[in-house]
Amino acid sequence: MPASSARSRHVNTAFRSLTPSTQAYVVASVVVLVLAALFARQGRLEVTASLIAIFAGAALVQPIPKTVGGLLVPNLALVLIATLLWQPQEVLLGVGLGSFVGLLVFRKTEVWRAALNGAMSALPAAAATEAARRVAASGPGTWVVVTLIAAAILAMIVYGVFHTVFFVLYRRLQFHRSVVSDWLDYVVQNPGNQLIATPVAVVLAEVSRQLSGVSGDAVGLVLTAACALALPLARQELAYYHQSQQMLEEIAEALIRVLDRVMPGAREHSERVGRIAVETGRRLGLSERALMTLGLAARLHDVGLLTKADGSAGKDADGSAGNTVLDHVSNRLLAAIIQAHHERWVDREGYRPHRRTLVSSAASILAAAELYDSARTGMRPFNRPISREAVERELTRLAGSTLDPDIVPVVLRVGQEIGSELVGAPY
Repeated sequence: MPASSARSRHVNTAFRSLTPSTQAYVVASVVVLVLAALFARQGRLEVTASLIAIFAGAALVQPIPKTVGGLLVPNLALVLIATLLWQPQEVLLGVGLGSFVGLLVFRKTEVWRAALNGAMSALPAAAATEAARRVAASGPGTWVVVTLIAAAILAMIVYGVFHTVFFVLYRRLQFHRSVVSDWLDYVVQNPGNQLIATPVAVVLAEVSRQLSGVSGDAVGLVLTAACALALPLARQELAYYHQSQQMLEEIAEALIRVLDRVMPGAREHSERVGRIAVETGRRLGLSERALMTLGLAARLHDVGLLTKADGSAGKDADGSAGNTVLDHVSNRLLAAIIQAHHERWVDREGYRPHRRTLVSSAASILAAAELYDSARTGMRPFNRPISREAVERELTRLAGSTLDPDIVPVVLRVGQEIGSELVGAPY
């Protein structure tokens, strides 16, 4: 489903329209937040009130992050500075009530979504705060900065893991998504530049510690608020990333529509090839980001046929014509995979043209997956569909020359196991 369509499903959703399990999940999350606040060690009222105001006001800072799966993308730097400076109950109430008030009052979000977002941000933040304080308390006094860095890294890990787990559980209950794959996708879709939050939080926490003897909590609260004011930097970067991904998906969809007219059945063929290629890549240990690119490459692997009105180009012509189209694709890894999948594993003189790299591995997976589906469905260069046994003999014969011998057995296994699930597959 296109990202824009997926997002539109989460706008103005009434609580009664949720699945019963999701409703129970929302209520349970809020109940756990309330109980945690009641049983946590008492914090300072003035700090808690200030944190609520800061996190509520963060909802007004432009640009406003769009919802992903119904929950607002958090800003790690703001959460980390809070976990390093304040007590668990202060963070729990500050993040939870602050996020709830900000979304409900300033962003006009539904009550259930604001409450769930508050609970799913506050509980991981409080856990991260407790973990950070234990590390800071156990560190030697002469190594304060080193201990602070260790506490920040641990807090980042605890918060990131727990927040994402809560998020994917919600998606599992509401949309029946796979927990593991959804968790990995969510991690991949949040750029690595969020890691700069760790040194920023450490520096601000150390400054606050140095000045706490003179100003008490005032400097810490000012620095926390200043971190909230810096949200546009991280939010804009994240917005650019998601916009570029969405634009690439929209370009791919437009090309597929045109290609399906030139070569009827091209859409279903590319979707089947994508399923086989991505599952093969996952079993061979490719990263989630590489799998996303591989799946998109599978959708566009026949893009060279757009230059042939009758769709009759041979394989070499397809690759050459495809280069013309791919020259305008900004994602060079995507373009390189599509271009390289036309190359033989070993050239006609018996030499491998390239060493094994991410591009060559992904291209080899794509080549084998494409040949498997083409043979089973009778698409070019095959004149008619051939049996699974015949496909196995053909791909095994080509292993070590045209195809990568390490990838062919995996593709054959994947094709056999998920063949009945592939859209439009007559096998």
